[in-house]
Amino acid sequence: MPSSGGLLLTQMLKMTEPYNIARMGFQTAASVQLMIEVERRAYADRAKYMGDVDFYKVPVAELSDNTYLKNRMKDYRPGEAGNSKTTVEGIVPGYESEETTHLSVIDNQGNAVSVTTTLNNNYGSKTVVAGAGFLLNDEMDDFSAKPGSPNLFGAVGGKANAIEPGKRMLSSMAPTIVLKDKKPFLVVGTPEVPPFPHRYFKPS
Repeated sequence: MPSSGGLLLTQMLKMTEPYNIARMGFQTAASVQLMIEVERRAYADRAKYMGDVDFYKVPVAELSDNTYLKNRMKDYRPGEAGNSKTTVEGIVPGYESEETTHLSVIDNQGNAVSVTTTLNNNYGSKTVVAGAGFLLNDEMDDFSAKPGSPNLFGAVGGKANAIEPGKRMLSSMAPTIVLKDKKPFLVVGTPEVPPFPHRYFKPS
């Protein structure tokens, strides 16, 4: 399936970069609020611009552009919570959970793999494959079943990620391998974060 995770990760890291998050401290009100606001903007872009590239032209270069992402943070105010109803996608010039599992492995020969797989909701589709003993997922919920309406996790999508025959739904999974001197340096990943983490964390 196509993953928006890599592009989202790029966006979020670049939006965070100008701020000294290390000085803010781990899981402080300041650092958590910064991450929330960065993710809020990235996911607004996801809802508008990201989908299966076989069906929809995703403006990857524009969405990862440094100037574009700097402008996305112009209305960020430290200590002041934003609002996902008013935080919308950026303007691209010229443009027409807990049910997820991740594993990172590296062997003594330097072969590395980063894999994220999901059932989506609890027990997926609640359908067990006869004779095989594993559950089918319910990843169809990651489509925009009705553009503009929220899915199971409250994520609102648009036409780019609407259901079509043969189309792959978006996922925020971002298994990542970082190379240093052409060798694996970091093999990382995580179960997906909630699409709108501000619903779970509030700055004090």
